[in-house]
Amino acid sequence: MKIRVEQSDLDNAINKVKGAVNTGNTVIDIVKGFKLTAKDDNLQIRGTDLELEIETNIETFVEEEGEVVIPGSELSKLVKELPSEEITIEKLNNKARISTNNSKFTLSTYNPDEFPEPMSVEENMSFELQPEILEEMITKLNFSCATDDTQPQLNGILLDINEDNIAGVSTNTYRLSYYELDHIFDLENNEVIIPLQATKQIKKLVKDSEEPVKIILSDDKGAVIEFDNQILKTRIIEGRFPDYMQVMPREYNTEVELNTSALKSVLKRVRIIANKESGVINIDVDKQNSVINISAAGNEVGEAHERLNADITGESMSINVDVNYMMDVISKAVDGEFTTLKFTEKLNPMAVIEPSYTHIIMPVRAG
Repeated sequence: MKIRVEQSDLDNAINKVKGAVNTGNTVIDIVKGFKLTAKDDNLQIRGTDLELEIETNIETFVEEEGEVVIPGSELSKLVKELPSEEITIEKLNNKARISTNNSKFTLSTYNPDEFPEPMSVEENMSFELQPEILEEMITKLNFSCATDDTQPQLNGILLDINEDNIAGVSTNTYRLSYYELDHIFDLENNEVIIPLQATKQIKKLVKDSEEPVKIILSDDKGAVIEFDNQILKTRIIEGRFPDYMQVMPREYNTEVELNTSALKSVLKRVRIIANKESGVINIDVDKQNSVINISAAGNEVGEAHERLNADITGESMSINVDVNYMMDVISKAVDGEFTTLKFTEKLNPMAVIEPSYTHIIMPVRAG
């Protein structure tokens, strides 16, 4: 195999694939590498950790067709540091020579015949989303996923599919994010849980895309994302996702609208004082004075009291919540100048409401 490719093109392609390459301890060393396949003036680069697989294709000048598996970490770092000019990659027996006008490097390689075969995913259903919609949905859902292994079915985003909409849901049982796509998809009912690691890579890949993204789901525990000469394949998480509708209040007693920037500033200051372990703060809605009072007591640190003007509909009420969860949703999911908060009762969840999006935060008992 021998190819010539521009440094910027190769660096960009490697950055797309390296999220699937296993960089930790593994009994299968070859999955620490990138598989490069050169054919018909096309270079295919593929990486996998056996749960997630990413493939991208770029145009290149192929002098000799072939394939090689090169250690991922070394290749990635090397290409990044090479000058912005044409790179030649040539396979010589069990080595790969990487050269530019003034540089020459030799890297050990793996046997390409031992690289895992592409993940097989039989299509059960498919649909398309605009990349900016998919990116927004993932952004507003990822931070609510659980990150421990005690409930693996919570380590990803649920796609709850029916004929007239698709809902994306994530939760760690203390908070829940719900994003609804109200487009008519005309699909059969289905539920799949896409792993968090895969959704992080999908968000990264679609960021600069302008083409519709095709999402393929199968009955054999896999999903495929296709766009812009790129393919991401992932296994889906087995297990049953909780009945999230039981958590979402059907009606609210109190609605509060207030300036997003002002709320974010108050939360940042109050978090400094709040108990570092529990993060508990109190939100007191004062209907009579059209304000909300946010306070915290931090054991030996001290106390914090803040007041914000607000438009309030409904009843006065008070609730204790985790300030870190409040900061997450306001910083990562609220786009508008104003934030809408909705409440039911003191010991029931509160909600942050955006168009097509609801974020539920469970109350915290004081003390």
